[in-house]
Amino acid sequence: MNASPSNAPAYSTLNIATLSQQARLLRLTTGLDAELVVEHMSLAEGVSRLFSMTLDCLAASAELDVAALLGKEITVSLLQADGAKRHWHAVVEGVDALGADGGLARYRLHAAPWMAALALRRDSFVYQDLSVQDIVSEVFSDYPQAAFAFELTDALPPRAICTQYRESDLAFVERILAQAGLCYRFEHQQDDGESAGGGARHRVVIFDADAARPEDPASPLRFHRSDATETSDSITRFSALQSVRPGSVARAAWNERSLTAHAAQLQSQVVVEALPVLED
Repeated sequence: MNASPSNAPAYSTLNIATLSQQARLLRLTTGLDAELVVEHMSLAEGVSRLFSMTLDCLAASAELDVAALLGKEITVSLLQADGAKRHWHAVVEGVDALGADGGLARYRLHAAPWMAALALRRDSFVYQDLSVQDIVSEVFSDYPQAAFAFELTDALPPRAICTQYRESDLAFVERILAQAGLCYRFEHQQDDGESAGGGARHRVVIFDADAARPEDPASPLRFHRSDATETSDSITRFSALQSVRPGSVARAAWNERSLTAHAAQLQSQVVVEALPVLED
């Protein structure tokens, strides 16, 4: 945790402030006795990627033990246009004390899914005659907060040999999921109960191309300006990104049981004349 020593003399005078989360758009639930009021939230989500959350919070005291939140799950609730709440759950992986102004203290919380812990362990293993589902389940079993599910339309075949060599658990899991043509997403528990399996209140769902994908009940969303008079949710900004990527991919594999080789190649439909053939 980073703290600014220059604000130390003012810390004892901050308890006079009173903060409340009542009637606020964002509400933060933590294991602390004192309330942290969300001033700003930044959230990035995507398919087959870990989500990341940064929360800038206000508190009445600069002496909060925010370091006690490390490794703990927190909940952020967003009040939607219809009055319902949308919950996100995440594990705190970093805390910053941003100082105080004599009346309020500011803290920054960095949070991510429980699966982010897989990036912190590097190991070497050899798995034999197990499917990708079995291997991933075995890796996840080492993490107490693990909560996951598989939505697969077909059973995955066992792999004769699968090696993890000096590779983080996260890199290994993402690699074998990609090899099997599987994606993953995160789902967050929307009720106030405890998690069913005793793990985190958010889970990773691993699915294949034919599995059903849930649709946001609030869709479609309007593309509209940001205005205080608006009564419904909308997208206020959209930007497109283009970048150079390999235009061709080729893969080969050897089946030692049938003594046969398998190969596949695919060419991109997008051609950039100024570039040579870029093959992965």
